[in-house]
Amino acid sequence: NDFEKERDHIINVINQYFYDELRKILINSGSQDRESINFIEREGWWDIGLKNQSISKQVESLKKDFDEKVSHAIANFKRKVEKLHEGYDLPQGVSMSVKVFIAVKHSLQPGDKMAGRHGNKGVISRVVPVEDMPYLEDGTPIDIILNPLGVPSRMNVGQILETHVGWACKKLGESRQYS
Repeated sequence: NDFEKERDHIINVINQYFYDELRKILINSGSQDRESINFIEREGWWDIGLKNQSISKQVESLKKDFDEKVSHAIANFKRKVEKLHEGYDLPQGVSMSVKVFIAVKHSLQPGDKMAGRHGNKGVISRVVPVEDMPYLEDGTPIDIILNPLGVPSRMNVGQILETHVGWACKKLGESRQYS
């Protein structure tokens, strides 16, 4: 089973990490040397008597963390297995339920909220006909006018840069896709 393999792998990683930490503590404290610790079963390392009280507390804390991590991994595994066996709550005779969300395009109106990809957001205050909008030197009308106070207050330099890069690409006749 994939869940069992995943659980075993996670527990092996936890074991490796905590036993490496315990090994370092035992060797650095001088209670065991590198050769003698190899003759003791790993599970017995937790029971090695330590004379230094602070190191003993450190080992106890490590053991507590180890037990918590292992029990958390096992609980996660059990939760995943229960979800598989539980299934979905569907009415009798229904084998599958599908939800569809439909997006509808509306024309902009005052009061509508808009957001850009630079964290800028705002509310439309007026919708003006194209002929009443300001235009560039070549006669191209402007699509949208943003409140200039919204840019520096939110540090949206990317918004300014993107606007100028867009103008430059349009002048050069190039198309760019950035994400």
